Amino acid sequence: MTAEAVVRDLSRRAEEDLALFGHLLGLCGRELACLASPRLEGLGPILEEKEALVRKLARRAEEAASLWARLEEREGEEDPSLGPLLASVERVRGKIESIREAEAEIARRLSDRSGEVRRLLGSLERGGRAMDAYRPIRNYAPRFVDRKE
Repeated sequence: MTAEAVVRDLSRRAEEDLALFGHLLGLCGRELACLASPRLEGLGPILEEKEALVRKLARRAEEAASLWARLEEREGEEDPSLGPLLASVERVRGKIESIREAEAEIARRLSDRSGEVRRLLGSLERGGRAMDAYRPIRNYAPRFVDRKE
């Protein structure tokens, strides 16, 4: 494979990855919307789709690793065809940064929801203790004659 073919292939892959990362960013938005709903409706399928997409992106990165290695071997050589590739790579990096910010927001909202659940569980526990206070208390020990056989 010639150097120009490697650059073309990497450029094509970068554009495809950009579309995949765009889809991943959209899934992050849908996940944020689910976290805003009280019952977290639809969250499971979104997480499954995100996981599958991340695996696909990881596989694609592994496949492209040898192409990037071949390109790095030519480092130092002037090649005008690298311009579009570098521009595509920068767009991918920008999309990844947006995803990172969305994931940080998701983590913050999950932490908030976890705190809400913790508070609710605490109030249930306090409510249980309050109910225990209303239970009848036996203030005598049964005598032999009071015991049922």
